[in-house]
Amino acid sequence: DLTLTGKDCGLKERAPMCGVPYHAVESYVARLIKKGYRVAICEQVEDPKLAKGLVEREVIRVISPGTVIEQTMLDDRSNNYLVSLCLDGDTAGMALVDVSTGEFSIYQFEDALSQLMSEFSRINPSEIIANESARRFQAAVGAPVRLGEYDEQAFDSDAAEAALSAHFAPDELNRSDIRGLSVARRAAGA
Repeated sequence: DLTLTGKDCGLKERAPMCGVPYHAVESYVARLIKKGYRVAICEQVEDPKLAKGLVEREVIRVISPGTVIEQTMLDDRSNNYLVSLCLDGDTAGMALVDVSTGEFSIYQFEDALSQLMSEFSRINPSEIIANESARRFQAAVGAPVRLGEYDEQAFDSDAAEAALSAHFAPDELNRSDIRGLSVARRAAGA
């Protein structure tokens, strides 16, 4: 429900543009997020007076249903979980984060196919990213939220461990309660 506009920039066709006023951005972002879209926030990176043609812009932030931090877009009575799901055979690893509160946890369970839907019901995620095995599973049985496309390489053990090591101290990563959770660590790293 956004209006496509255009700008005459000296060509035979107008340059298509679609944007919202800065002062009203939260209401538009909230509407788009509620519909399940990801929103890229772009800002001008050069002085319009010095620009030749269109003013250069860059993406400064991407907002998705699980990464909302604006209080006006959140429900005070519930968490806003972004879940990362990694399926490996019949083992599921999950990492969940509420970026608005900083809550983060990981866990792993066997017999994933029979437990996954109850886990989704319990967690009630706003957004789920998943490896390809999990997306294939979701296509067969459904999920409360569409499993988002995500770089399969991010779920690779080495890539996930590198990402975790860049974020967490070694003593946090080597705790005995998470050391053996290899599939959950892949989800967390992704």
